[in-house]
Amino acid sequence: MPMSLGLSWIVLLPLVSSANPLEQTTITPLDTYTCSVCQHVYDPAKDGGGLEFDKLPDSWKCPVCGSPKSAFKKSALAEQTISAPLDAYTCSVCQHVYDPAKDGGGLEFDKLPDSWKCPVCGSPKSAFKKSALAEQMISTPLDTYTCGVCQHVYDPAKDGGGLEFDKLPDSWKCPVCGSPKSAFKKSAFAEQTISAPLDTYTCSVCQHVYDPAKDGGGLEFDKLPDSWKCPVCGSPKSAFKKSAVIAVGGDVLV
Repeated sequence: MPMSLGLSWIVLLPLVSSANPLEQTTITPLDTYTCSVCQHVYDPAKDGGGLEFDKLPDSWKCPVCGSPKSAFKKSALAEQTISAPLDAYTCSVCQHVYDPAKDGGGLEFDKLPDSWKCPVCGSPKSAFKKSALAEQMISTPLDTYTCGVCQHVYDPAKDGGGLEFDKLPDSWKCPVCGSPKSAFKKSAFAEQTISAPLDTYTCSVCQHVYDPAKDGGGLEFDKLPDSWKCPVCGSPKSAFKKSAVIAVGGDVLV
């Protein structure tokens, strides 16, 4: 039985403002092909002389059970390249997000002198709070067990009466090739929980991020009247730019 990895695609949209620089997180799909009869996972090196599955001749057959190429099903695993977390510093008074290029001559926030002040409201450096962007929450990995002889992936429901692999008796054998339990190797895949994207609105003049509770009496930004103005610099509603963030495992990625 093909594995259910619970993977979701992540799309990170950078803020329109340069105040929140973010290296992009990319996801590259890896295709795997699994035999629907014996669950053997195609290995290009072992099974096809290095050829990718779709380049195999139609006459090719599963090396374990002899099923035709058409019996194999395609599934995608995910290889992640995740950038390191970027620290952001936000003024607790006016919500201005520190921009090294605009506000500090290229200096990182922690290298600014103690005399530095917020360029928007004049609050001291100590009024800024640190938060991490692009820090991904990964849930507990899911363990899978694969036969080292025929590459069959253990399925608790089909192969073990619902038992987890490590609870199987030592006398248990692979249902495909008959290899002993000790022939199976453990590997871990990560399951991610990604929520729907959330919209944020940032003032293009002072970089203030709209807070429905504090700035709009609980109203969503698009429901504010056109006469509404930025509570920090007084810019009109039209000066705010929309950007998308994604919540991952309870945290928000901008």
